[in-house]
Amino acid sequence: MAQTFLSHAKLRNRIKGLVDSNTDKAWLKRDSNAHKIRFGFVANSFKILMHATTLSPAKRLRCRPAVKVFR
Repeated sequence: MAQTFLSHAKLRNRIKGLVDSNTDKAWLKRDSNAHKIRFGFVANSFKILMHATTLSPAKRLRCRPAVKVFR
């Protein structure tokens, strides 16, 4: 099964508007997609991620970028 790559905007819109449909609930439950969302893939947070990975491992656990809620 080929999974198409989603841009930030598409992923954000998917979470914002379409999360109520069963298809998208199933889509959000997949490991790879949950992983992208969990690590701040959603909200243009590449810089935050780069900053977080430069911290020490103990700090990185506390300062991990949180998932933003788009509701």
